[in-house]
Amino acid sequence: MKHSIKKIAIALIATLSLSYCHAQKKYTNGMINANKKTYAVKEMPSGKNVSITSIANKYTNEGMSKHFHGKFQGKVYPEMIGTTIDENKLKAILMEEIGAANMVKMAQDYRNFLTIHLTFSLDGIPLEVAFFTNNNTLITPQVFEKIEARIKDEIHATFKETVRPGFDRPFYRYYDFIRYDVDYYYNKIVEN
Repeated sequence: MKHSIKKIAIALIATLSLSYCHAQKKYTNGMINANKKTYAVKEMPSGKNVSITSIANKYTNEGMSKHFHGKFQGKVYPEMIGTTIDENKLKAILMEEIGAANMVKMAQDYRNFLTIHLTFSLDGIPLEVAFFTNNNTLITPQVFEKIEARIKDEIHATFKETVRPGFDRPFYRYYDFIRYDVDYYYNKIVEN
């Protein structure tokens, strides 16, 4: 009887230790280095999520409204710009760079996610990439760097060419750059 209680206690301690290790923060405020890039890490007030941004990015923290050249005063809805990218290609990049094993591990908690903030030129070329994720993500700085490089090489955006009433050109042409965010929950990627 004493041995079985001891075994249960050891098993419980081991399980709690593993859970604690899994829940530990990997990223906190400051700078992290990848192979060629340095990223700024900003921890959100909740302490659960972080933004990871290349220090070379210049548009990431600027709103598109500062870069609007026109008289429109209303709210800009994504449909007005009509950004389209190959999301299947983007998912494939994530799967290849993060790796199936890490994807499956992160998919075990439905709250684990990755948001990719993309900034495009008006020609659809990715200018900047930034990330928003859980601070205990299994993605390393080197993998963030690879994902960013592949996005810049392999992803291209197109925009709606419709000229809206009251405008003399497609709506996206009034901006200096176009922002587009893509949200992924690992459990959704893994199940597809």
